[in-house]
Amino acid sequence: MPEINFVTEKNGQLIVREDNVFVPESTLMVKITTPIIYNQYRLVAMDYVMVITDPYDNIVFLKLIKDRSRSYTTVSEVVFSKQIPTTWLNGDYTIDIYSYDLVDYSELRRVDFDIYDKDEAIDDMEDFFDTPSDSLLEDMEVLKSRSYANIVEDRLNFYVDKYSNPCKIQEISVMPSIVPINSTVRILIDVENTIPHQNNVTYQLFLNDESVKTFNSIFEPNEWKTLVYELNDPPLGENQIDMGDKTIYFTVSGTALGPTQFVYLDIFTDRSVTYAGESFNLSITVLNTGWKGSEPVFISVNNKQISREVELDYGEKATINYEILINEPGTYPANIIGTEITKILFIKDSPVIINEDEEEEKSVISALYSGMISSKAIFLVPILFVILGFLLYYRQRTPVKKPELPEATKSIEDTII
Repeated sequence: MPEINFVTEKNGQLIVREDNVFVPESTLMVKITTPIIYNQYRLVAMDYVMVITDPYDNIVFLKLIKDRSRSYTTVSEVVFSKQIPTTWLNGDYTIDIYSYDLVDYSELRRVDFDIYDKDEAIDDMEDFFDTPSDSLLEDMEVLKSRSYANIVEDRLNFYVDKYSNPCKIQEISVMPSIVPINSTVRILIDVENTIPHQNNVTYQLFLNDESVKTFNSIFEPNEWKTLVYELNDPPLGENQIDMGDKTIYFTVSGTALGPTQFVYLDIFTDRSVTYAGESFNLSITVLNTGWKGSEPVFISVNNKQISREVELDYGEKATINYEILINEPGTYPANIIGTEITKILFIKDSPVIINEDEEEEKSVISALYSGMISSKAIFLVPILFVILGFLLYYRQRTPVKKPELPEATKSIEDTII
């Protein structure tokens, strides 16, 4: 039987959507995963038809998606996508999904064993074993029509609510879910703006029905954000976290929870800007939820591992520092090995260091030199005028004597005249 889920897209990946309430201009996405039981003959030919009807049973959307491949895959996956129009009514909508398996397995078995009994040319057979078209599959009689295919019908319901908050809380998580007394838990809330418009939203975070945090955040069109809150010294026993329509639980234990167990909470650096060739601290926060003991703590920076042996008592939390030096500018991944906690390090090129004293001295010298030139220029102006006047007087008093030309030159001059 197919597995059918409402999904949404986050960082290029499809994740299961927790609710089925959509606002106009948000995107309805449905993922269908169908197991392929008899695929030893390497042919997948599935047709999927999705029909959406409105609260008055009118068909408002109809779409066909085909999945064709020559592979040993054991599943067929397709995704339907539809932006909710602003003209759709508020109310309950129905999705009918029809999954057709079009492969004629009995004929497909004969194709593999009796290819020389076929009338088709070798070129057609080569196409069949590559990426066959529907017409070729039909000609070879290994593809059924939808009228004679094996069919599975499924139904989903969703709601259109134009008054619903378009910024949907998709997931709440607590790290860790079981903690010792006098400790800290981190609450992570993934929120998606489901429409292509900016939104300013406010959320209240509740601990055991009491408000502990108010989030005010601006979301860009279709933006995902992770809201983070650190809860210090939560009460002993089971605790409940609520935000929007989501609820999650965590437990505070008064006794050690078994053998030494490190829980990693965060990874961060001690600088807002990091330059190549300058050392900096990469730090992680770790909590021991088990008996007192020591464990190696591993981090990876640009796929190179660094380890530190750390000893912590039950319920003790510590910040572990690693001195890092990266000589080349670029982007480097850093993560705590064995976890999904990751930080991207942006290393900039080393800045040009200017000696302020030297620059000041150069400026003073430049200013003095400039002043000296200016004062000398003013002093020399009258002298220059006197010299120019003398030269003009001398030129007027001295007759200009035409030089004699050589004989060859004279004859040429005469000819030109």
